[in-house]
Formats: sequence, C-alpha cells, structure tokens
Amino acid sequence: MLEPKPTGSPHSAFEDAQALVTRTAFVALGVTLYAQAGLLTGGTAGIALLLHYASGWPSGAVFFALNLPFVWLAVRTLGWPFTLKTCALVLALNHKPGRSMGV
Repeated sequence: MLEPKPTGSPHSAFEDAQALVTRTAFVALGVTLYAQAGLLTGGTAGIALLLHYASGWPSGAVFFALNLPFVWLAVRTLGWPFTLKTCALVLALNHKPGRSMGV
C-alpha cells in the first residue's frame, strides 16, 4: 500500500549537503527565537517545547521521541535516503548537550 514515490531529478551530494546546512540553520534560528520569546511553534517542535516547559524534560529528547513514528513512516513511504537526511537534520538541531532546540 505504501510504495516509495519516484523522485524528480536527483541532486548532487554537494547540493544535498548545502540544503541540509541551510535548513538546519533556519530551523534552529526560528526555534531559538520562539523559545527565547517564550512562544511555541507548531508541529512536533512545538509539542516538544510545550512538554519541556510543563515537565522540565529535555526538549531534544522529547522532540526525538515524538518524531519516531514519522521516521518509520518516512522509511516505508520515501525510502532510506530521505529518512537518513531527515535524521541528520534532527540530530544537527540537537547537537549541543544541555541546550537542545535553543532552550
């Protein structure tokens, strides 16, 4: 039922790396600005920040746990290359111990 869809023209490894760095920077900036202002963003990042504020749990760990069902779905529908790039983005957002997702 869930078949991988064919993609358009493939990007080079350099283009993929450039996009990964750019996306990580913009998402990190946005989440940091929201967190510093005490605001919430939507999606799993917003839910992770909400649970962090309410419980004190590390937002990066909550963000990772909330994304696990989506990782499984991505593997099933889009394949491993897309899923690994997405996991790299999520890990890059949480690279600083004790200061994950700008909180």
